[in-house]
Amino acid sequence: MPPRAALFDVDGVILRGKGLNLFARHLVAQGKATPALALRGTWYAVGHRLGWLDGAAVLRRIARAYLTGRPVDELWADGEAWFAARGATAVYPEALALVRRYHDAGVPVALLSGGMSFLVAPVARAVGAARWAAVEPEVDGGVCTGRLREPLCIDAGKLVWARAVAAELRVDLAECVYHSDDFGDLALLAAAGERVVVNPDPRLRREAMRRGWPVTEFTRVADRVPEGREAPPAP
Repeated sequence: MPPRAALFDVDGVILRGKGLNLFARHLVAQGKATPALALRGTWYAVGHRLGWLDGAAVLRRIARAYLTGRPVDELWADGEAWFAARGATAVYPEALALVRRYHDAGVPVALLSGGMSFLVAPVARAVGAARWAAVEPEVDGGVCTGRLREPLCIDAGKLVWARAVAAELRVDLAECVYHSDDFGDLALLAAAGERVVVNPDPRLRREAMRRGWPVTEFTRVADRVPEGREAPPAP
């Protein structure tokens, strides 16, 4: 029986690399940040993938350091500019083809990301996601407070958001297939009725081999991504 919904991680599965790292490079190229920000982005991407960084703690530090006092409208505009400049060409064509097959089969697609919401929204629009969840900056009076909405959509917290997204789609997680590259998603992978491990980090690759989970590799780089419909709101 086909899944009733297809859930996707974003960084490393839909996008080649981490959105925050790509965004930092974009800001440096635009003269809006120093090269030190790009180095920090690379450090986070490598450290989280290899499992020697607490991703949630790093995201909270990033929010305090770089989001405090930022107008939220400006942040979302920067996210759109990033996707047009760098994000669209970082989408794996194999991921797009897989998403299209789900669409053609009438299976709704949802994104669950440990990336920031203003970076995930244009990705969700491009792939035609029915729902999505990501790390949400806390906003007060149109300005970012420097805090993040808890629980963060990362590691164990992603399972909480996955259940919320599944409920929005009127399905149970046991009726869903989940695609991930991240060992931190192990609880969600185990809760899904079906799982596909994509471009896995070393720890997840070993676990997938132990459990007999299918592993696939996306390798191609996109030339462009067709413009999708308006991204739906996060739950």
